[in-house]
Amino acid sequence: MTAADVRAVIEVRQLRRRYLGFEADDAAWSMMLELYATRLEARPLHQTRLGMRAGVPETTALRVTRRMLAAGLFTAEPHPADKRLVVIGLSDAIAERIRAYLAASRALAGLAA
Repeated sequence: MTAADVRAVIEVRQLRRRYLGFEADDAAWSMMLELYATRLEARPLHQTRLGMRAGVPETTALRVTRRMLAAGLFTAEPHPADKRLVVIGLSDAIAERIRAYLAASRALAGLAA
């Protein structure tokens, strides 16, 4: 690991703020990435599994979800097969910003697209 490597990590973190428009804490960022991955897979993810899949405690996941729903970054709708469950997703706008961030950070790291 060189000083340039460390600075590249810092720059990638700064890119996240630039592309998202806010500084996402680790729990929110983990949840957004999990939701982005499930969006790419075109499968629903319900609230109770979101925290578990993102490695976030359930109470934290609920708090973050409420905050992100209020900000218009997450969406919520009934599960298509089980109406007792709520499917959480990303808004189209934040999904596009995450896509752009991931592309920019990948380019910064010198990885092929």
